[in-house]
Amino acid sequence: NISATIAPEAGYDRRFPVQRPILLDWTSPLTSRILLEASGIHRVERWGNMHLQTKDLDIGQNMIGVLEQGGAIPNLNYRGRVGTYNNSWNNNFHWRFNVSYITGSHAFKVGANDAYGYYENETYALNPLNYRFNNGVPNRITMRALPDTQKNHVDQDFGLFAQDKWTIDRLTVSLGLRYDHFANSFPEQELGPTLFTPNRNLTIPETKNISYNDITPKSQIAYDLFGNGKTAVKVSLNKYLQGLGTTGALTSGPNPIAVLSRSVDRSWTDANGNYTPDCDLLNSSLQDNRATGGDLCGAVDDAAFGKATPRAVSGGWRRMTIPAPTTSAMW
Repeated sequence: NISATIAPEAGYDRRFPVQRPILLDWTSPLTSRILLEASGIHRVERWGNMHLQTKDLDIGQNMIGVLEQGGAIPNLNYRGRVGTYNNSWNNNFHWRFNVSYITGSHAFKVGANDAYGYYENETYALNPLNYRFNNGVPNRITMRALPDTQKNHVDQDFGLFAQDKWTIDRLTVSLGLRYDHFANSFPEQELGPTLFTPNRNLTIPETKNISYNDITPKSQIAYDLFGNGKTAVKVSLNKYLQGLGTTGALTSGPNPIAVLSRSVDRSWTDANGNYTPDCDLLNSSLQDNRATGGDLCGAVDDAAFGKATPRAVSGGWRRMTIPAPTTSAMW
């Protein structure tokens, strides 16, 4: 993502080191009217917006990133990335099984499918400290509580359906009904110490997240107007669901790691002009050290810095539990 405002040492490299799908399909015409079908897919994917793995940039990657507000190139990011990287894994398995009974004028089908898997995402920064300048004058410090790893599990993505289609003369009627159940959870996760949260040592117990159930109808009526198969009038009424998967606002958004306050900002007056914040950055309060040759550093703008904060989400025909890291689950 190198651009006019992102220097090479401040960029990231979008990589896909692993893409491995394995597919198995099986069909069997049991009789002239009965067809059996089954399939399974195992998919593994690793991807991420990772740091540039170029030897010539190793020094730059470990420098403190700077965001220049003004200057010749406003909003220029240089000397290191002002932001984060990620390294993600997806691992999931899907299967389905269907039985069809077809006579010609009549077609009946019933089947089931299920899926489960997990997602892990490491968020990291080569240097958790960033500066902001305005025409070369420091005015802000950004601190990050990284690295951390988020884990999401899909426990079940199950569906069961039956559908029937009849053709009588020029009229074809199709009816179907599907039941879906989706459940996911967060396994035990840990938040360890970082440069700016040296005393953090938190274990978040396994947490059940959402458990959704839905019944969706499918229906269609088609009429061949002239009996020649060229012109038909069709009317349908259906309901559709959006797939959830291992990531998204509902499946990964409530994860205590996902709502973690990873970064804070604090104002900075570099009184001695040495481009180094002469303050105790582990002290979140306002500090004025100018009388002793130091700097003026404002208080951090988020008291929850480095802490996992639970978030609750509600819905319809569904059950959801979002416990705090140290408490039991609540309905």
